[in-house]
Amino acid sequence: DNIDFTVRPLSLLGRDKSRHHVFFGDLALRSREGSLIADPVRIAVKPFLTEPERKSGIHEYAMNEYLTSLDIDCPDQMGIIRHNNTLFVLSADVPKITLDGLDWPNLPPEEQIECVLRGIESMVLLHKNAVFHGDTHFKNLAIQPDRNAHWVVDLEETVSLGDRLLQGDFLRKMQLDLRDFCRSMAEFGLITARDGEERFWQTYEKVLTPYSRLIESLPDDPVSQVLKDNLSTLILNFYDDAMGCGPYIAQQQLASTIPLVAANPLYT
Repeated sequence: DNIDFTVRPLSLLGRDKSRHHVFFGDLALRSREGSLIADPVRIAVKPFLTEPERKSGIHEYAMNEYLTSLDIDCPDQMGIIRHNNTLFVLSADVPKITLDGLDWPNLPPEEQIECVLRGIESMVLLHKNAVFHGDTHFKNLAIQPDRNAHWVVDLEETVSLGDRLLQGDFLRKMQLDLRDFCRSMAEFGLITARDGEERFWQTYEKVLTPYSRLIESLPDDPVSQVLKDNLSTLILNFYDDAMGCGPYIAQQQLASTIPLVAANPLYT
């Protein structure tokens, strides 16, 4: 009875695609006498309707709290409300732009590369903490308007492998995140090749090379070592997928061609 909530119109691109129909508003607390206790706070409200969704909502809330404990920027969690079998997760609505909201065709090439790198840096920020997002499409990777901060949203599929430093587990999760990212790259015209080999080389140049360089630059620790140990197999698997050939043939072909590739100087 002492809470005021005023709905605001949707303001950021991409949010109309949310299956949860996230809505946004201003939350204010009042005293019993009706006076404002504090200035209204801009919040996002995400409803979860079914039992499986409610479980994923609680998981997402917990993952946000966990990432915050790792000093990874996440919207402040404001609380959870359950009403009429619907779970509402409340979080601070931070001004940000999701990558799917950028005007990619009209961005200069240098800005396209910079924004792609920000998304890759967001993945590395998670991966170096043994956290894997599970849905790294552009709609879930965001940048602050000044492009100096990383944000990841929609953590329902996010997992932490913690101390379970198994090569296979890490490799699978690395591949899933990078493949989702590459699908968005293709969707927004940043990877354009239809031919399998050419598509691989575009992926290698624009995604796998900067990702690998960031992983290789991490300080040595058990998690980063597992990530580094998986890089060559990760690249080989992408090549194998693109070429549709067996691992041995892909390995021979890849080994004979990678040294000849000159990385785009804009990525160095």
